[in-house]
Amino acid sequence: MATATKEEMDILIKLQDIETRAYKINKILDGVEQEIETRRKKRSDAENGLAKLESELETTRSQYKEFESEVRDRDIRLKKSEEYLKNVKTNNEYQTLLREIDDNKKRNSEVETQMIEFLERIETKEKEIREIKSRCEDIVRDTEREIAEIESTTITERKELEEILEKRDAVATLVKPRLLDMFNRILKQSAGLAIVPMTNSTCNGCFMKVPPQKFIEIQRGESLNFCHQCHRILYYKGN
Repeated sequence: MATATKEEMDILIKLQDIETRAYKINKILDGVEQEIETRRKKRSDAENGLAKLESELETTRSQYKEFESEVRDRDIRLKKSEEYLKNVKTNNEYQTLLREIDDNKKRNSEVETQMIEFLERIETKEKEIREIKSRCEDIVRDTEREIAEIESTTITERKELEEILEKRDAVATLVKPRLLDMFNRILKQSAGLAIVPMTNSTCNGCFMKVPPQKFIEIQRGESLNFCHQCHRILYYKGN
């Protein structure tokens, strides 16, 4: 049977009080962190949306430049063909060259029509980006302000938690390693509550009745006793 002196039990109880307060503060900070994360996601979504539009704009601009290059190259070929046309000697060459010139002009006309469409897309996309960029800047600015305000509301809790953790480390050094390991293991398995008082023969951890013999042993305080239901350490606090 595991044993613990009254002094050791008192230290464990003190350690539990510290852990309970730290647990409550961490719950508060976790809630605050979720609020902050929600705002960070809003900011991130806005920035990612803007980046996607900017990427689409660059793709459209790149396609427009390809059209420009195609038209420019074909214009050069057209000028050469028209110059060469002046010097052809046979009708077949003349007709072939005319068809080639005509095909190139038609293709240029098609491409230039596409270029107009792409210019309109670029103009529309640029306008959309200007509007979204303005909204995005507002979101980023508002988000940073909101996060700063939220963080400022927890300064007291963060400072208290820092002090509590220092106190916990100091108290933990007073507990035998075997007992501390046991305490920490139960703490982890039992939602931050490793040692609880027994009130009216009831475990204050799971609220199950303690058997009469166990109740007597806990009252004596001569050994470590555990709840048969939740396995937390029990101690007698009195009525």
